Amino acid sequence: MKKLVLGLALMAVVSGCGKKMDVLLRHPLQVGVVDQPNTIEARNGWQSTLMRLDPEAVCFDVNYSIEQPHQPPDAQLQSQRLLMKAGDWFDDAQIAEVRQPQVSTFQGQVAEQRQQGWVQECVRRDSNTNQCLRWEERPRYVTVMVPATFYRADAGGVVCFPNQGRVTLQSDRVVFQINRVNFRWGLEDQTAPTSGGEEEG
Repeated sequence: MKKLVLGLALMAVVSGCGKKMDVLLRHPLQVGVVDQPNTIEARNGWQSTLMRLDPEAVCFDVNYSIEQPHQPPDAQLQSQRLLMKAGDWFDDAQIAEVRQPQVSTFQGQVAEQRQQGWVQECVRRDSNTNQCLRWEERPRYVTVMVPATFYRADAGGVVCFPNQGRVTLQSDRVVFQINRVNFRWGLEDQTAPTSGGEEEG
């Protein structure tokens, strides 16, 4: 029983301190290929696939969507914030392929501030008696939900970053980020010893 409790405690420590990984792959620099399938889907429905990882470059295929009311958003891939993490963060993305945004519309609601009457506010008080010495009439605003047309743009493409020693055989993870949404691939060392049946039951 004590061994079980200790084991569970150790697992909690490891999982709490470990790096987040969405998919675990054999390290491409060791095996020469990127294992498939390796597409990651984020909670917001965006997807990314690690297409290439070699000494020269690291490439990601990404599909995403952007919504906003009143007018179509700028969903061009080159307009998005694109980062790669391999130890440090890098922002020198190169666009290898662009899929033009496909725009659709739907009806929704947006919050709008509207004036509703006036209120009297004290703008000056006597410091000794705390009595109001001067009042001002100011507009009172309320938030209401009003109908609006929303525009959704679905877009994507292929993004490459120079590698040149950023991702090495010692790297255990590579992260691609678009507009603060992270996609994380764990890189499994194929030369690391694996635990066999040496443990006693």
